[in-house]
Amino acid sequence: MHGRASQPGSRASQPGGHNRNKTTKMKYKGKYNTGSSRLKKWNYAGKGTYFITMVTQNRRCIFGSIENGMMQDNEWGKITRREWYRSFEIRKEISMDAFVLMPNHLHAVITIIPPAVTKEKAVTSPEVRAKASPAFIRKPKSLSSFVAGYKSSVTTQINNWIDRNISPMLFPELKKYNKENRLWQPNYHDHIVRTPYEYHRILRYIENNPKKWEEDRLYDKYHLSV
Repeated sequence: MHGRASQPGSRASQPGGHNRNKTTKMKYKGKYNTGSSRLKKWNYAGKGTYFITMVTQNRRCIFGSIENGMMQDNEWGKITRREWYRSFEIRKEISMDAFVLMPNHLHAVITIIPPAVTKEKAVTSPEVRAKASPAFIRKPKSLSSFVAGYKSSVTTQINNWIDRNISPMLFPELKKYNKENRLWQPNYHDHIVRTPYEYHRILRYIENNPKKWEEDRLYDKYHLSV
């Protein structure tokens, strides 16, 4: 979900530790809501490093389970992980610094490195731009276009898996994903990483995330077996 200053995850083991006052806790109490609070003047297509989090709709644990402090991907988790690494083969302007897949979300640190000289035109047509609010036109090769493309790719591949492996008569509850039955929450959380100290602190948090799954604010003991 779009954000600008909070780091999601463990109740007691978030980046930043316990040194958070009551005001800060109240300010970010609803940080898993999907409302956007991005920096209005920040160029999300320019050079920058970001801590991002994507969460499944209703926080459903559909990618696997944590066993002995390690993520065990189910078939959908394997798809989600494969599409993540594939994204960086396609998008040369983005590099991956850290990544962890969890049963119902993922965390990552990525860096956008735009070309030295970029004169690309917007990919949207004049007709689309005339109808759409400027806030909802994604810049090419931006953070939002990367996330949207990745979510779409995962959803498509999981739907293809459902077509190949699931009988609607036997498993009517496993429906294909669409706008009425979302795989992902509509938005995502992003945090601009500004200092080396913050960068390494977040990397440690990501590395330890599976080990502290039961302390995570997104924890759910029920998971889908596919």
